[in-house]
Amino acid sequence: MKRRRVALSGALLIVCLVLAAFVAPAANAHVKSFNATLTLQYKSQTQTFFGTLGTNRVCKGDRLVTLYDADTDTPVATTTTKDNGQYRISFVADGGPYYTRVEEEVRGGYGHVHTCEGDQSRTIDTSKGKGRGPGVLGNVGSGSESGSESDGVLPFTGSELTLFVLIGAVAIGAGVLTLKTVKTRRGRATTVRPAQPAHRVQVKTKGLR
Repeated sequence: MKRRRVALSGALLIVCLVLAAFVAPAANAHVKSFNATLTLQYKSQTQTFFGTLGTNRVCKGDRLVTLYDADTDTPVATTTTKDNGQYRISFVADGGPYYTRVEEEVRGGYGHVHTCEGDQSRTIDTSKGKGRGPGVLGNVGSGSESGSESDGVLPFTGSELTLFVLIGAVAIGAGVLTLKTVKTRRGRATTVRPAQPAHRVQVKTKGLR
């Protein structure tokens, strides 16, 4: 009877764990949107465009940045941001205006979707850098992080935390049940049955005739 109870309890714990894996993410799913601020600078000496993508850390790295010719709105070069949001494009400018753009991107998966918004930098007139040495044009010093890490995401989502708690509870419950089972079996093995009273055998003797 006790073995059946132990088996039933274990089965119920397993069922609870499986249900939690599917139900908890749906209950704790969240969608977050993070603003972005894209800066652009230009160094005439090295013919280099560079800047920073200011946004939450989950949206900084590996974002596609495109350099456009502002006169024709034609893309002329692309690159991707580093983990810290910085980017650099080597391009020989013709002295005209240019700007960069980063498109909106959705990251994450089921249970935690992050919408990384796009942005367009200011337009830089590269002709102002000609004949002025290694000057830097553009919005130097800007690039504040809108929707930055202060609004960031926890290392674990609500669904993951719930799952961890349930796993811990299941592990504790399984340990308690195992301990009880071992103690029960040991108790049965060490039980000594009381000695049965010895039966006296009476021998009747008949008298000799």
